Amino acid sequence: MRKLGLMLVLGSVLAFGAACGSSDSSSTPQPEPQAPIADAGRDQSVATGAVVTLDGSESTDPEAQPISYEWRFASRPAGSAAQLSNATAPRPTFTADLAGTYELELVVNDGELDSATDRVVVTATESNRAPTANAGADQTVAVGSVVNLDASASGDADGDTITYVWEMTSRPAGSVAGIQDPYSPTTLFLADVAGTYTITLLVGDGIDLSPRDEMTVAAVAGNGVPVANAGPDQSVQTGATVTLNGGASTDPEGDPLTFQWSLTSKPAGSAAALSDPAAVTPQLVADVGGDYVAQLVVSDGVTTSVADTVVITASATPVPTTPSMTGRWTGSATIAKFSASVVLDIDEAESGSLSGDATFDLGPLGKLGGPVRGSHDHPDVSLSAQIDTYKGTYDGTFSGNDTINGTVTVAGLASAPLTLRRQ
Repeated sequence: MRKLGLMLVLGSVLAFGAACGSSDSSSTPQPEPQAPIADAGRDQSVATGAVVTLDGSESTDPEAQPISYEWRFASRPAGSAAQLSNATAPRPTFTADLAGTYELELVVNDGELDSATDRVVVTATESNRAPTANAGADQTVAVGSVVNLDASASGDADGDTITYVWEMTSRPAGSVAGIQDPYSPTTLFLADVAGTYTITLLVGDGIDLSPRDEMTVAAVAGNGVPVANAGPDQSVQTGATVTLNGGASTDPEGDPLTFQWSLTSKPAGSAAALSDPAAVTPQLVADVGGDYVAQLVVSDGVTTSVADTVVITASATPVPTTPSMTGRWTGSATIAKFSASVVLDIDEAESGSLSGDATFDLGPLGKLGGPVRGSHDHPDVSLSAQIDTYKGTYDGTFSGNDTINGTVTVAGLASAPLTLRRQ
């Protein structure tokens, strides 16, 4: 009996212990599943047309479970056709086909839970595109012809305003031809000698320069076009009788010329008229203060010249004497992607002529210097400087006593307005 009682007590103790152990195991809480964390990467700024690579590879799962990716566009510029290369890849790509803002969202999943949405912003901006120069088609003309140059087919893909620089890079031996206005989209020159003239055109949009475009002009022997010369501009007192002079007009073959003058502009209220429009030296009376513009055309009996004009300025006050240009003049300008500063020292060697030296400071390109030669006839003065092989030039107009306004060109590539002031 004692043995049976001991076994009953031991069995009860074991049963109680087992019950206690079962109770402890069922009371331990299990951890809640945790959602993964999406990381769509850093915001980006790109050029329009660039291929953009998104990066969600920094997304994580707290329980180290494998994750899947789901990308989508939240917004994109109006008209954009951008598409993701693979919306379920960790690093998909797309092309930013239009300028503007692209917003993309990323959600990742660990097989049970989705992450919160993360967003990345991609901003696409237009990059500057260089303009395109078009010097026009090659031409064949008769010797003595006026050759018209036209750069109007040049353009800029971004719609920027462009500037023009024409250059005659070669011409026949003995020719003194020059381009009338090398900075105009439409200009001209006289093919004065038989042979080939090579013309190049460069255009700029203020940021970039185009590649040079080249055209050739072949001048062949034939009747040359005469050249009209209406004489220098004049400044007179109101009421003065003005004599025009076309005697400097010429014909390449020395043929006799006929003259045709016309008064194309005169001040309001003026009754001025030419004394003989067919004369070499007609006259008019500047009866009212202001500007009178006379035009001359000459003919050799076969061809007619380009018109030349002369301006007569009538003033009620005495015509001022030509001020002295002697002294130092300085100025600076921004040209394309660099700056140029000019120091011009002028001595008047004799009345009406100028001589001096110009220094161009081009920063990292160094300093260039060269002689200046010019002439003036109050109130205007024409200046030019040829600077070594870089062809840095300054062409200016003097007005008043303290300012020269003009254009500076460096290396024949780009130009900008430049004002020089007396120091």
